[in-house]
Amino acid sequence: SAPDTAAPSSTPDPAVAFFISELALTQRCLAAHPKSYATWFHRQWLLCDLAPGEMGHPALAAAQEKARKGEARAVEGVLKRDGRNFHAWA
Repeated sequence: SAPDTAAPSSTPDPAVAFFISELALTQRCLAAHPKSYATWFHRQWLLCDLAPGEMGHPALAAAQEKARKGEARAVEGVLKRDGRNFHAWA
């Protein structure tokens, strides 16, 4: 059998794939339940408390930073639907 010659960059980093899938999950959950404490806390953990630098994942750190930059737009959308949703701005 021939050795696998696929470029390493063609395989997504498992940590980044996990981060992206979890962030997408929270987006779907918040679309249905915008005041879910558990979803907002998990999203905060993904964006702020998951420590990629300490875990040696520079690709994860970059994905996390990119997501944080877009978070203000996501929160604005939630607040436009219900400005009293303190879960979004807490």
